[in-house]
Amino acid sequence: MQSKGVDVTIGTDGNVEKIEAFGFAGKGCIAATEPIEKVLGRVTNRVIKPEMNKRQPLQQERNTQRN
Repeated sequence: MQSKGVDVTIGTDGNVEKIEAFGFAGKGCIAATEPIEKVLGRVTNRVIKPEMNKRQPLQQERNTQRN
């Protein structure tokens, strides 16, 4: 399983150059970066990676019975 995370690149001038999500599929990357974007302010450019078009795997819940 690939790990998930968010990388934030800050330039020498102190401004955010890039926020990049990795390990997410579909709109999970936007959900991961959105809280950071809200704190930092306006988004001036968004690059959509191929992973955006992939479906997120469904999480399966196990039903366990106790005897």
